[in-house]
Amino acid sequence: RKLAAYPVMHGSTNPAVDALLALTKLDASFAAVEEALQRPHCRFAVAYEQEDVWGILVPHLAHALQMVRAYSLRASARLALGQTDAAFRDVQTSVRLANLLKGEFFLIGLNVHIRTMTTALGTAAEGMARHQWNDEQLAWLGATARQCDFLTGYATSMRAEAAGMAQFWSWARTHQKL
Repeated sequence: RKLAAYPVMHGSTNPAVDALLALTKLDASFAAVEEALQRPHCRFAVAYEQEDVWGILVPHLAHALQMVRAYSLRASARLALGQTDAAFRDVQTSVRLANLLKGEFFLIGLNVHIRTMTTALGTAAEGMARHQWNDEQLAWLGATARQCDFLTGYATSMRAEAAGMAQFWSWARTHQKL
């Protein structure tokens, strides 16, 4: 597989500048995510209603994880350059994107939700370690961290997995060829 070409500044000695330049390749994706997150009831279009629950496709999980990682890298680079407000907006966007996965029914969705939240909050921790966030930003980060309730998500996911398994066996009995 050929790797996509990212913009490069030859002779640069600042990794943060290099990262921000390379991430400009994703500007259209960043803009699409930010536009979507402006909608009050934004969600991923997943067809959960199909008869074969194991045939439900969930490519949005990988896309969400990739975008949260990209936002986190951009936030880290911005923190390194002292662009604290821009870095904080990236962390907020990462958290909002991660929270779209909060209502996922399947266990893999919960796993990706946890991974995206820990990625976003890990980037926030970088700013905390450098004492770069102001009091308002710290208050938002604290409130966000307190709202993380992965155990409730686990209970929901396990019920959905059990229901999916029961539906699968029902479907298999009616569709098997003897």
